[in-house]
Amino acid sequence: MFLWVLAMSLAFQSSDFAQIETLIRDNPVAAEKALLKAVDVAETEARATLLLCHLYTNQKDYEKALPYGKKAVELLPEDSQANYLYAVAIRQKMSDSTMFAMANSGKYKKLLDKAIEADSNNLDAYEEKFGFLMNAPAIAGGSVEKADALAAEVKEKNRERGLIMQYNINQKRENHLQSFEIAKELIALNPEKMRYQFFYGFSLQALEKFTDASTFFGELYQKNPSEIGALYQTARSHILGEFDQEKAIAALDSYIEKANEKTQPSIAAAHWRAGMAYQQLGDKENARKRYTESLRLDPDMEEAKKALKQLK
Repeated sequence: MFLWVLAMSLAFQSSDFAQIETLIRDNPVAAEKALLKAVDVAETEARATLLLCHLYTNQKDYEKALPYGKKAVELLPEDSQANYLYAVAIRQKMSDSTMFAMANSGKYKKLLDKAIEADSNNLDAYEEKFGFLMNAPAIAGGSVEKADALAAEVKEKNRERGLIMQYNINQKRENHLQSFEIAKELIALNPEKMRYQFFYGFSLQALEKFTDASTFFGELYQKNPSEIGALYQTARSHILGEFDQEKAIAALDSYIEKANEKTQPSIAAAHWRAGMAYQQLGDKENARKRYTESLRLDPDMEEAKKALKQLK
């Protein structure tokens, strides 16, 4: 394993990154062990450093990723991937520390601009910058208008990824009809991708076509039983449309049975939704039970707190 990674590190070019990424994703322990050895070899130090930053950002371990990201940029200042990965590590810590974010947002933006300048086809760097523009406050440089311009630029390079950005922009602007049209185009480009199927269903919900949405998600689950999120969305469509609440409860109970602690939406959210369905049916006792169970599982769930308070 080590000899293989070492050989890949010696010959590493940007086109080889997918192969290294596969090892990092599929066997991170072995990848880390080999890279920690390769980083001490002069010929492989730079690339091993970069890949260690990649490995640790993958694991969201920014404390380990940051020093390797900084070193990678020092060793490979013109490398697009080095600048991008260091930016990711910085963003991960900024999400946890307001003080760090205030001190490092400028560096983060410069790294991303450098990554794009070094390789105008580094779509991951474009997506990282897009996320910042969409979510950062205006005072920090966030701007939906700038994100829109960036999405158009990406769309020229990769239509599918540009359309995803435009879908998210229209969702934020609550331009649901345009989101719906983009979702249809994405499905036409890649009908097997479940993410786009969910985009389509979410757009139906946003357009208040709840009957169509419940039918769509129900059929999606029947065709893809592993996609239990479609069960949750079937129930959500019934509850938002305030019809067939018994079917919503049955779908949520099935979802709860199949879900685990990592599933999203959470099991607590499913109990909260079930409480809403019972409340719509006028069954306050069962509504209270479900809201209480939701709070037992997640004491910080504000929606369940509010619902229980209103019920009382």
